[in-house]
Amino acid sequence: MNIYTNTALPLSSFNPVTLKYSYYDTEIVNGYIMHYNEGFNFIKYPALENFQDFAINKNTGMILTSSVGINQFFNADPLNGTVSIPRVCYLQPYNKPGYYLYPSITSNIVTLSSAKINLNITVNDNNTIYIQFGEYYFQVDPVYPYQIKLSRDYIDPSLSYLRQFKYVYENGTIKIAAQITPSDTRFLDVGLDSILRATGYSSSGNYQFTMFGDVATSQINKSGSFRNDWVVYESGTGNAIQTTSNVRTHYLIDFIPTKAITDGEININIANLKTNYTPAGAIGLAN
Repeated sequence: MNIYTNTALPLSSFNPVTLKYSYYDTEIVNGYIMHYNEGFNFIKYPALENFQDFAINKNTGMILTSSVGINQFFNADPLNGTVSIPRVCYLQPYNKPGYYLYPSITSNIVTLSSAKINLNITVNDNNTIYIQFGEYYFQVDPVYPYQIKLSRDYIDPSLSYLRQFKYVYENGTIKIAAQITPSDTRFLDVGLDSILRATGYSSSGNYQFTMFGDVATSQINKSGSFRNDWVVYESGTGNAIQTTSNVRTHYLIDFIPTKAITDGEININIANLKTNYTPAGAIGLAN
């Protein structure tokens, strides 16, 4: 026969739980701590106020938020924190004047050439870019020596990170990094044999590339913080003519409750449900 004994605990023995979101970096979810005279503390999260639904069991917790903006989760990032990046350009490695990245389809490598070859840069929502030459994507080979290959084949969504390059862009110079695995990121570098690889190390500084392009530009987030914008593009030119930031929508959050017991922290996943979030439903955002 089991005998259970009730033990009175003071409110001060309960610790608040911190919410974190890990993507390309770990972000602390916006919140502020609330104190009570009895010693009870908890963290109030603006994104979770007036939530619509909540479910929890031993292994999974889920919260459906009200219609909120992404800036209620993370620090606000004003539109003037963005810069323009060329959508069509050619790339010149640092310390290699007169030479540019050259995608060789016959050899299936990216090397150097004195010819200026235009590359297409597509900015993704997750702070990565696609690099294309015509219908061919730059794609890292996850097997050593991690050469950058060219592919126009279908890629399984679970491996799409092999085509998604992280980047740091400032004043016409870009540093590009490939994801060997979702957790292993390495800078691209042009070796002594003039072949582009994801080496992660450079003694020559050739992991920096100067971008030459004046055809069209895309706005990127200078600080790398999260945004949730609705952009209206001009027909025919593809130029952004109107941007509405911090669009409100519902989010579904899931987490593992037991992590709070062991760590005092919960790593959350956030899914944008995009309620009424289409060109027809975006009332006031597009004609």
